[in-house]
Amino acid sequence: IGRWDRSTGTTKPIMAYPFLGLGTYAKDQRFRFNWNAPIVASPHDPSVIYHAGNVVFRTSDGGQNWDVISPDLTRDEEERQGPGGIPITNEGAGGENYNTIAYLTESTHEPGTIWVGTDDGLVHMTSDNGENWTDVTPDGIGEGLVNAIEISPHDPAKVFVVVTHFKTNDFTPYIYRTRDSGENWTLIADGIAEEHWARVVREDQRTPGLLYAGTELGLYLSTDDGDTWEPWQLNMPVVPITDLTLRNDDLVAATQGRAFWILDDLTPIQQHSAETASASMHLFDPRPTVLASFGGGFGGADVEGVGDNPPGGVLIHYMFDEAPDSLVTLEILDGSGSVIRTFATDPEAAGNEEFSQLSAPRAGLNRTAWNMRLEGIQGVDGLQSFGSLAGRLAAPGDYQARLTHGEDVQTVAVTILPDPRLEVTAAEYRTQGDFVSQVQTAISELYSAVRSMEDVSDQVEGVVERTSDHEMGDTIRVEGEALVDDIEDWEGNLVQRRQQTFQDVINFTNRLDAQLLDLVGSVDGAEPPVTRGARQRWTDLSSEWAGHREAMGALMEAVRAFNDWIIELGIDPIVLPSGRVIS
Repeated sequence: IGRWDRSTGTTKPIMAYPFLGLGTYAKDQRFRFNWNAPIVASPHDPSVIYHAGNVVFRTSDGGQNWDVISPDLTRDEEERQGPGGIPITNEGAGGENYNTIAYLTESTHEPGTIWVGTDDGLVHMTSDNGENWTDVTPDGIGEGLVNAIEISPHDPAKVFVVVTHFKTNDFTPYIYRTRDSGENWTLIADGIAEEHWARVVREDQRTPGLLYAGTELGLYLSTDDGDTWEPWQLNMPVVPITDLTLRNDDLVAATQGRAFWILDDLTPIQQHSAETASASMHLFDPRPTVLASFGGGFGGADVEGVGDNPPGGVLIHYMFDEAPDSLVTLEILDGSGSVIRTFATDPEAAGNEEFSQLSAPRAGLNRTAWNMRLEGIQGVDGLQSFGSLAGRLAAPGDYQARLTHGEDVQTVAVTILPDPRLEVTAAEYRTQGDFVSQVQTAISELYSAVRSMEDVSDQVEGVVERTSDHEMGDTIRVEGEALVDDIEDWEGNLVQRRQQTFQDVINFTNRLDAQLLDLVGSVDGAEPPVTRGARQRWTDLSSEWAGHREAMGALMEAVRAFNDWIIELGIDPIVLPSGRVIS
């Protein structure tokens, strides 16, 4: 065992009693260590490290000093501590010893409550930092290897012990459970296949009695505290699972295939019940989501050997007993109950963003990711936008998700948490969100104005074409073309239609819309607060937009005059998209 210093990259040997184990028999060693001797940091004080050989060691100074806090907790059979591998070879490798401690864990509930298991079938525990140890070995455990011990995260008296006997050609799964700190034990392996010998059991950190078991031939699940088990392989290949851990409601598996597998977001299984199983539709409570951008990863699906990262944002799970054959909508509501984002199976009901379309739900479990953005901006057809039209990021806070299918409506709470790495106040998040909303409102108004004037221009051109044979045709053409030119000149200050690709941003001058989009991109998602420079830029751009709005008013007056004139001539007038005649 050594201690590595991250700042210097150096390692210091910190064996409790240094010796050369090669060619040395275990019975002649002061301490016997397993090849995989436990090294465990205390969950209560990370400076306290436990290490185990045939006794338990503890250090609080990085291994400079080790205290022995237990007697020999193994069977200590000297006749089994001689040369290994004979008569063919002598394996004296200094770690292939017997009568050693193979597993150690400290209770997360009670400091100083420590459980250990040995490779020769013994289980001991102490509740007073090693002052006194009690043999709590389950009856019938034999001389198997205690491969894992799990102290329930919900009940300090409930403990699971996993024992393997594969080295003696016994492939039976052995999982033991106690609910009274080892006074009584129950063998719980019903449902695990006969030769799927178990390696590890973990209890869910949120749902008591929800257990995950890793075996030699795959993964198992129990929803009744281990009384019964069912295979839970999903898309995982059949492979020995050597260990399991839970982090942030994800299940992480280490396999003998030398790969890690992660089941992202256990929310549905944690909340699953007989009631949800019998429901025609059920919307699960999403887990809280941190408002942060996490880098890393290499894509995944198209790269051999590289996993897929889960979708970003709030993961929302829902179930249907049958695949819906009519409209399904998923709405996101803010704290006041207003809808800020809509996903729907019908594109026309999904708002103006392609990525707001909801994939057709299937029977069983479905998952959708809300990227924590509000409804996006409707752009202008055929216009290359320099910047994103996606809605702004939601600020940390409380929201709701509402799932609707026919008359079935369900609503759950959604929580967005601030990035814990940043020192940002709730007020600063709100202020930044309001700032981005103001700029995006201006962009939305600008594009709406461009679309409206584009429609007016098209109608004016239509009037010119329809009246070519009119007795006033030449005059109408001159007046109409002048009006179209004025609209085109006005629009040219707002958008750049000559840009067709991203590279064109350096070929043709960016207009007001691009400057506004760029301002949004520099603020939205960045660490608050908003910079003074961004505020100054918004003051200038908003003033510029106000001038163009005023110019649009003058244009509309010219259109109104043109309309009044052609109406007097008996010609169909120009109307707004709403159907209102401009007059």
